[in-house]
Amino acid sequence: TAPTIRFMVSQTRWIVERVPRLMGRRRSAKFTHDSEDTKFAVASAQYDAPHPALVQVPWCMQSGGNWEEPQQPIVCKIVRDPPERVFLIGPLKSHDAVSGTYKLMAD
Repeated sequence: TAPTIRFMVSQTRWIVERVPRLMGRRRSAKFTHDSEDTKFAVASAQYDAPHPALVQVPWCMQSGGNWEEPQQPIVCKIVRDPPERVFLIGPLKSHDAVSGTYKLMAD
């Protein structure tokens, strides 16, 4: 399952978690868990902010029930969708062959 990010009010902590799903022939169900539980958390940042990408705070990884800072720092960034159109222009006359407006195609 894809990871989700949420804010835990009682701990003033942002967490990234991956809750496993039970797959069946006729249905798919998510494990139930307490909203303040971190057993499925993979990363955490202790900060009370409206969005986790607004500040640079240390993110920790859960290891054996303890939160530890990894050697390679974790950064939370806002990722936007790419634009639908791109305009290219170059300073040289030879660039005219590729200058223009391009529409980005789906994968």
